[in-house]
Amino acid sequence: MVNSVTTKLHRLMEAVNVEAPVRTESEECRCPKCGARATLFVSCYADGRRSESVHCTQCELESLAAERRARSARVQALEVMSQIKDVVPASLLDASFSNFVAQEPSEKAALITLKALSDKVARGDDEGSLVLVSGSFGVGKTHLGVAAVKAVLHAGKTGFYVPAVTLGWQMKDAWKGEGGRDALLRKYVSYDFLVIDEVGVASSGDAFVHDYVSEVALRRYEEKRSTVLISNFRLQDLEAFLDPRLLDRLRDQKRSRILSVIGKSRRSGTVYEAR
Repeated sequence: MVNSVTTKLHRLMEAVNVEAPVRTESEECRCPKCGARATLFVSCYADGRRSESVHCTQCELESLAAERRARSARVQALEVMSQIKDVVPASLLDASFSNFVAQEPSEKAALITLKALSDKVARGDDEGSLVLVSGSFGVGKTHLGVAAVKAVLHAGKTGFYVPAVTLGWQMKDAWKGEGGRDALLRKYVSYDFLVIDEVGVASSGDAFVHDYVSEVALRRYEEKRSTVLISNFRLQDLEAFLDPRLLDRLRDQKRSRILSVIGKSRRSGTVYEAR
């Protein structure tokens, strides 16, 4: 095997017009990197020069494994980015916890809470939290919700972001197909992490929307899967929209949090009051 390698090396060097050694000797040695058994090649040239090189099978195998891991990581990163593009609004593709600037104490509290929750989901040790993030326009509620979804996806878990009206109409339309509604409900309940945005926003013809929002959130609560509800409305105002059972669970101090975010709009600089 060693002689075969040496012969091939000499032929390659001759082919590329590189001076070939007069002779090459080999002996067993220990790899200076990993300490495994290796082969030391000593090449001797006509002018008296010598060069040494160590061939370690263990290091080569580890190098190949590292390359495979790197390729796998790149593929996984591309898959995650594809998932993010399918889930996240285009305007918030760059949203992350690191680029969220908390200007007010309530914004900082929301940042800390959602980051901690997404970390728990990523580790698989969350208890199925239910969080309501309410506040005025433009204070970064959706930014934080999207950042949490992205963090969960990057950790290899499943996550989804959906506006309440979209969820409601999807559930309503699913009634048209046999078993479609149950399949869609299972889909929404199965995500490790779900963010439902714009809770409380519905026209008179969308009154059914929040029945479905409540149903999904309640099922997820019972199955201990974390859910974040984002709204411009305060909790007391959401009583007109949400199932009383869901409102009761939102007041569960062990597994639920209610965050009120107050501050200037990041778009206009205006201070709005929550509805």
